[in-house]
Amino acid sequence: MTDQKVPERVHDYLNENHRAPENYTGLTNMTGRAEVEVLVGADGNRGHYAFDPAAVLIDDGTTVTWRWTGDGGAHQVQGTLDASFESRLTAEKGHTFSREFTLEPPNEDGGLYAYECSQHDESKGERGAIVVGPCCGQYPDPTDEVPGN
Repeated sequence: MTDQKVPERVHDYLNENHRAPENYTGLTNMTGRAEVEVLVGADGNRGHYAFDPAAVLIDDGTTVTWRWTGDGGAHQVQGTLDASFESRLTAEKGHTFSREFTLEPPNEDGGLYAYECSQHDESKGERGAIVVGPCCGQYPDPTDEVPGN
């Protein structure tokens, strides 16, 4: 299920320089799960240069596992903004990288975590976001309008 209400910082990051991932349509609500999976090298951005889903809403303490599809060449999951995590660069189908996400520091945005593929962010817009919600009062009221994509 996709929830169109997104924290402004996530929306701005995913749309920076008008390079929004083609498959970004809002937050995919994955709350209520201890573990979630995001595909790396998913179909998108004129090839296999997307994370799927592009942006997810999870609970505090949820583990996110990225799984490589083996398509689109070598990919990497690398935290940006204030997020510090990094997978190795690989094209290996089935490779996984996992991390538990919380509302705890050192991320100064609380529960907002942005990431990219270092190989395809600039050229293809391969980027994504994790929102641990509700985080730091930045998750909008459900009646708020969604910023335009």
